[in-house]
Amino acid sequence: MTWKETEFPIFKGAKEVGDKVEAKRFWKFKLNELLDIDSEICQEFFGGLTTWRQVARKVIERVEYPFRMGLPDDKHTYNAYFGKYKRCWTLTADYWDKVSEVVATLVGDCDGSSIAIVGGCLIIGVEAYQCLGYLYKGDKILGGHAWPIVHDPESDKWYLVESTLDEVPEEYPEIDPETNWWNMNELRYHAWVKFNNTHYYEWIGGSESMGIKEYLKLGRKLKETREKYEAIRRAWRKRVKPLSRMGILERLRWKYEGDKGRS
Repeated sequence: MTWKETEFPIFKGAKEVGDKVEAKRFWKFKLNELLDIDSEICQEFFGGLTTWRQVARKVIERVEYPFRMGLPDDKHTYNAYFGKYKRCWTLTADYWDKVSEVVATLVGDCDGSSIAIVGGCLIIGVEAYQCLGYLYKGDKILGGHAWPIVHDPESDKWYLVESTLDEVPEEYPEIDPETNWWNMNELRYHAWVKFNNTHYYEWIGGSESMGIKEYLKLGRKLKETREKYEAIRRAWRKRVKPLSRMGILERLRWKYEGDKGRS
């Protein structure tokens, strides 16, 4: 069982397959296109920062989590031109942001805020990867998730960052980048894919192996779950944005919709 580097896969978008959960952007793309770190708005947002901890702090403190009527919201629409030239596509299930889109809007869910941290690290010359996989508590899957892992050049150690926190933690857990699962107290981060702007890896081997095609099929209700964020809050002992910005009625609605989605 090991990480295997392969070529970046090409994913179809709404233009090619319509508004399906597998479509993560409006037209076909490769994952490294999400890390548009040469964009002026990215250079400006992360300008002046010198450490990965500063990058993580800025994203955690500045980027909001998208909600609508008490439920996670990731709806995006591309609407251009008129008449016979009109081009319009809408994605309702899941949308994967570029770094520039996150820092321009200051809004992002787990994959959006984490890709922003990875992009910021790469801008300042720090090695980092975006990870895609599952969160577990014991043997129970809490939901699909995205998170960054970062190499600290001073200590030559790797760390896991949780981008959906609403408070900056005092410490981040040290990890072994050669494995694909890492613990934060009772929470287990289990990665199947990791990538940055130049490298793409998939975990090979094991009875539970899940490639990128399987991950693409995970819709919002299988990733943006209240149970998952409750577990993150308890494990990190910090507030998380999806829970701390909600009122009582919003909490009840999210719980109801989550229970209905699993039934």
